[in-house]
Amino acid sequence: MNKWATNFAGFKSVKYVTDRCITGRNLGLREEDSLTGKRIPTEEDVKSAFQWLLDDACPGDTLLFHYSGHGTYLREHSPSQCNHRDEALVLPKTEKAKKNPLMTGDDIFHHLVTRVPHGVHLFAIVDACHSGTIFDLPFNWNHWDHLRTDPKKPTFKKSQFDWEWAQAPELLNRSYPLQGSVSLITGSQAWQTSGDAGISGGGVLTNTLIAKHSHQVSRTDFKKSPGVLTTALKEGWSWTQTMMEVINHVTGGKPKAVSNTQVPNFGATHRFDMDAAFSLDGFQGIDEDVSPGKCRKS
Repeated sequence: MNKWATNFAGFKSVKYVTDRCITGRNLGLREEDSLTGKRIPTEEDVKSAFQWLLDDACPGDTLLFHYSGHGTYLREHSPSQCNHRDEALVLPKTEKAKKNPLMTGDDIFHHLVTRVPHGVHLFAIVDACHSGTIFDLPFNWNHWDHLRTDPKKPTFKKSQFDWEWAQAPELLNRSYPLQGSVSLITGSQAWQTSGDAGISGGGVLTNTLIAKHSHQVSRTDFKKSPGVLTTALKEGWSWTQTMMEVINHVTGGKPKAVSNTQVPNFGATHRFDMDAAFSLDGFQGIDEDVSPGKCRKS
């Protein structure tokens, strides 16, 4: 991710919160690449990292957040989410801790999402199990609705964005509309696990997004492709095409899969025109109607 972000995507500085996401596994990062200087970060370290990311951000800036590691969801019923789940990042366990500390979607929303300044875009990737709506963003693009528009040539409609908050923003004590913009690509739906495939430094989603990889195109055939984000930026793909390519590559050409296949997800702070050109820098054609929605009836 470091090489892709700095050499291709143009980000000026990339720092790591930790170089040890799995006990006993050392990826050998240089000391100057570590933001905290610690091999096992605490929840406070992660919050400090969020602040480092936001410091000095000015209108027109693009921020990058990437997490590849363990994810989970809380067993308790969540009153804030339409899917009734509160997903969480699983942080490494310190020597004194009995359990792995968690950073929930509520934590991320409060300490990161709401603090993205006006005119700044945060491009986020979370490659983890149960990561679907991990940032608690208000909108979630339903690619299954997209596929239903036409079996051969699906079309984008803004109604494909599902509202994700189970209660009105003021009842959840959440700012809305949000001042900055955030896009989030995750490795799986909230109820699914994500594969790591033994890939150093990232899972299946990360590999699909930024690295040369082999993906299934039929029962017997595989194709080698460069990273989807790399191709999307070079070829001028739309957001819709980019996300459908991500989904196709990860699912092995089974984008209609629901339960037994890892299906990537896309969330956003705003409804926008996904037929516009894909960009790391934010959205085009943002919907002027910012009125809160309602949970989708199942």
